[in-house]
Amino acid sequence: MVKQELKDCLQENISNIKNTFHHTSDLIARKIKTDIKSSFEINVVYLDGIIDTDRIQEYVVKPLLKPFKTVELNESLIDEMIERFIEAADVNTTNQYNDLIDAIVQGNTVILINGYQKGIIIPSAKWKERSLEESLGERSPRGPVVGLTEQMKTNINLIRNSIKTPDLCVEAMEFGTISKTAVSILFIEGTVDKGILMEVRKRLKGLKIKYLLNSKVVEDALEGKPKTFFNLVRTTVQIDS
Repeated sequence: MVKQELKDCLQENISNIKNTFHHTSDLIARKIKTDIKSSFEINVVYLDGIIDTDRIQEYVVKPLLKPFKTVELNESLIDEMIERFIEAADVNTTNQYNDLIDAIVQGNTVILINGYQKGIIIPSAKWKERSLEESLGERSPRGPVVGLTEQMKTNINLIRNSIKTPDLCVEAMEFGTISKTAVSILFIEGTVDKGILMEVRKRLKGLKIKYLLNSKVVEDALEGKPKTFFNLVRTTVQIDS
């Protein structure tokens, strides 16, 4: 992979990160407002669902919201911020774009500042592991015993823990006019069949319902009206299927 340094323009860095992650819906770029001049912008970037958000809010975001009046806007600003404001251990910095992307994929939180070609990397991963229940509906003698039986964010966490790449994309949707239910499409950019992906999107967007009680409704929408006795959709509770 070609080495590439961060730009000093915050918005350009954020745009590049979003493009690298193919605008996946769980990539968060949160703006932090400070009391310094308007050109001083800070963004906190992370993948939602795989980080400890409470920890980041308490030890990163809240300290950054404190007055910056005594901070000098110079080359040592990032080092000063790490020492005075960021209450987290093992904080690292980098000016390499690829290192920043790898850090986000691994569940770290990144801080970028407008005018500075360096990012702050804060450990914040919160992976779901063996404390989860074993899949009872689909057992496997090999591979992980954890099944997709939890909330959607937990399931995405499990999948991102197994497939650590910025090419793994999440598209979030909502269905139901009375009671809304979140549904996500997961795929790997560059590997997925674009024709099939477009057809899946089309069929899901055509789903008009008042509420979504179970996944069979989504399965039926994806199958459409098949001219075959064979199932066109396969379900699984295994993360490595």
